[in-house]
Amino acid sequence: MTTIQRRKNVTLAEDELDLVNRIRRDGSAERDAVRSMTGAELSANTSQSESIRLVVRAGVAAIEERVLTAGYAAMAAERDDDDRAYAAAARSRTIDRAGRD
Repeated sequence: MTTIQRRKNVTLAEDELDLVNRIRRDGSAERDAVRSMTGAELSANTSQSESIRLVVRAGVAAIEERVLTAGYAAMAAERDDDDRAYAAAARSRTIDRAGRD
């Protein structure tokens, strides 16, 4: 699958630009954080545009995680007593089968 990359103009507030510049600084806490959040290895001369892309990637991952967490919580809230009883019976059958082996 081919990924299409498009360049977009993005207006940044001063504090956002400060964050981007701290990400570019080797050894900064922000650089370490974005590295751990994205898994990206940053070069010694990481550009502003690459730093912005990594901030977006980290934001996308955080949003996706929050959506999944909310979805799982909603699914758990929708479970009723019958669902819980079925799951308990299935676990019990699995344990019984494992004990016979």
